Amino acid sequence: MKAAPAPKAAPVKATAAPTNDRSALLDKVERYVKSNTGVSASQVATAAGAPQSRVATALKELRTAKRIFQGGDRRFARYAGDAKTAARASVIARTTASGPILKAKPAKRGGKKSK
Repeated sequence: MKAAPAPKAAPVKATAAPTNDRSALLDKVERYVKSNTGVSASQVATAAGAPQSRVATALKELRTAKRIFQGGDRRFARYAGDAKTAARASVIARTTASGPILKAKPAKRGGKKSK
């Protein structure tokens, strides 16, 4: 006769960071964005000394609260204290971005022979 298996313990949920850490990060991110004229998320993460995922969440929260503004999207997204500056920074990032370096196509050899 087999004994009934022991009940499994409930999984431990990950707790959110303490609110004072979160608010400190929000303040740090907001101050950095407003003190510059259009910065990328990676620049903010480097300046804040925090992981990019946490900074992205902070940027989204600040943007939703209309405390900062985003111009452009994806790799050309730039953040600033006002919408006009953010949009201008995104346009500048888009125009100054270097694309992929393409190799020159080799010249065709041979080709059609004439009779």
